[in-house]
Amino acid sequence: MTELLDKAARIAIERIQHLTEVYEGQPEVSLHQHVRAKRRARAITAKAFKLIYLDTNVWKCVADFQWGKTSLTDEMMHLGATVERAMASGRFAFPIGAPTLLELDAMTDGTTRDSLNQVVDQMSRGFCILPYTERLDTELRQIRSNQFPEQEGLENFLCSPIELFGIPEVSSVGFWPDVDKLAFDKAMFDALAEMPFSVLLDIGRDELGNKWDNSLSILELNIGKAEHQAVVENLNTGIAIELRSLMSRWFAGQGIQMSLEDVNRYVLRAMQHWYANQDTKALATLRTLGSTYGLMRFDQQRKYHNGDPNDFMVAASALPAASALFTDRKLANLLADKRIKVASYSNCEVVSGFGEMARYLERHI
Repeated sequence: MTELLDKAARIAIERIQHLTEVYEGQPEVSLHQHVRAKRRARAITAKAFKLIYLDTNVWKCVADFQWGKTSLTDEMMHLGATVERAMASGRFAFPIGAPTLLELDAMTDGTTRDSLNQVVDQMSRGFCILPYTERLDTELRQIRSNQFPEQEGLENFLCSPIELFGIPEVSSVGFWPDVDKLAFDKAMFDALAEMPFSVLLDIGRDELGNKWDNSLSILELNIGKAEHQAVVENLNTGIAIELRSLMSRWFAGQGIQMSLEDVNRYVLRAMQHWYANQDTKALATLRTLGSTYGLMRFDQQRKYHNGDPNDFMVAASALPAASALFTDRKLANLLADKRIKVASYSNCEVVSGFGEMARYLERHI
């Protein structure tokens, strides 16, 4: 990741040099404050648009339509043409989250990849949705402090494309070793944050190594589900187990030592808040991931299929921030299950089927 960021930084070296000189006189503004201010400005801009999150299949459909592929169905052609009209109206933006970036980067078909590069910037308008790792950091802090905001603004969810990798950290060594570090960090953030999403796809295309594989962990998930099905007596138990696993993995990944007792206390506090406040929108990322995985664990009729974990991450990205999520019928049916009460904490409309997606856009153009 450092090599990727270094490469991106060198593309913007003149911009970094200029901004470093600007920020050298602003030592009172920390990097954290600087990033927050940029996100607030981005959120204000976003309010002018209806935000719609597209899953990877929809992005591929639009890209193939733009390329003029003849294998598209009539409904796919209809959707592609409607997306063109929606963008021409100036009323829509289609933000991209980390799980979708992984899947887009895994596309190796040359024509589709080229077409994606042509449409992602215009359609996303530079809006991306914070990766779940940062959202979990925020929500776990809320649980620890026992302070649950009933409504978070878009500035807590939207970010620039480069922030899908986290806040950029690139050493000034090799650029300007004697420059003020704070000024350099803020300049580096701005220069990288200004880069369009297509740059990430271009850099990813050149990166060696394995691409995202939607079959990863599916076999293990189904084996674990079968082995422990008997202990999941109700949905709340399934959600609690998944929340505990999710939190434990996050703490471990951050190098934070947390006892099982402490993790269980976090889980209980979150679930108690949701139970006592039926319409609360607090902890939406944890709630979406805990609910989707918990329902899968509890419902004996459901089995994990390729792409499910990434789909659940897509839902966790879209539900708190977007007006609509365009996805496949499998995920739409899961989110529509009244037992997990998505409608009580999210105003995001879940739309499946290319024809229905086109009709949704037509109603709002």
